[in-house]
Amino acid sequence: MDDVDLPGWVHLPNDLGPADRGKLVDEVVGLLKDLIGDDLPDGTPISEAEIRAVLEAGLDARAESESYALYLVWPVMGPAAVMCHVNRVRTEDLPDWSTLDGRLYAARARHIGPGLQYSTRRTVDTDEGPVELSSVHFVFGDERDGIMINLEESYSSLIAQALVGLSVYMNALAATREDGSRFTSTAPPALIPNEDKPSNSEA
Repeated sequence: MDDVDLPGWVHLPNDLGPADRGKLVDEVVGLLKDLIGDDLPDGTPISEAEIRAVLEAGLDARAESESYALYLVWPVMGPAAVMCHVNRVRTEDLPDWSTLDGRLYAARARHIGPGLQYSTRRTVDTDEGPVELSSVHFVFGDERDGIMINLEESYSSLIAQALVGLSVYMNALAATREDGSRFTSTAPPALIPNEDKPSNSEA
């Protein structure tokens, strides 16, 4: 897969030593400060420590993740980010989407082809009141292989903002197989939403 450079999309390497990790955090904090700005919309200052803490948490997650690629996506003007995972998958390992509690949509990526969008939305109770959480998964594949791109569950407001950049990312992404040939999705039956089996929630 070819990497895509988008403002606010921080690629998290999975093989950083302590020195390289510290160097990366220092560099990215500076870039994000310029992108995010110094204050929240209500005037509350945004500190470097807040940005650094989110970055460090993202790198910790990268160390535990088996994803092919992982991005920390900063979709709003503040110290808040969502995780975007990119994975190679086998089509036979994909679930029966129509049995899952979410919404299904047809999708297409410019250089990859047709696929599926699976989205979830739920409300959880917290000490500060109910909070709405969402996740979005895009899957492209043929009868054998596939690519899954997903925004990890987070606040629905952040996911909605991150989808703007994700659309750009997907339409710029090109993938190659191990033999060097271009990967193209053909949307086999495993990827096609079953219109006769509506899901139980909306997202």
